[in-house]
Amino acid sequence: GIRKVEKIVRINKFDIELPPTDHLLFLIYEDKPGVVGAVGNILGASKINIANMQVARDKAGGEALMALTVDSAIPADVAAKIAAGIGARVSRSVSLQS
Repeated sequence: GIRKVEKIVRINKFDIELPPTDHLLFLIYEDKPGVVGAVGNILGASKINIANMQVARDKAGGEALMALTVDSAIPADVAAKIAAGIGARVSRSVSLQS
């Protein structure tokens, strides 16, 4: 883009604009009310700060993707709790630190 900043712009069929950072979380789930709040509450209770969040969906009530950048690594048990809490089909926590 204009600012020449690297961004993740597509994951599977979903268009997003997310800067790559050290810690990311990707969730695929059924689009429904309350999901963003549930994810934020679980991460907040775990003292993990959300730096950026993008949500994309194929249609209202259809399949959705949530992509987050966070300030610290997400432990596997927290990622599993989030996935179970929102009924995510796919949950992947990624750390790009060397």
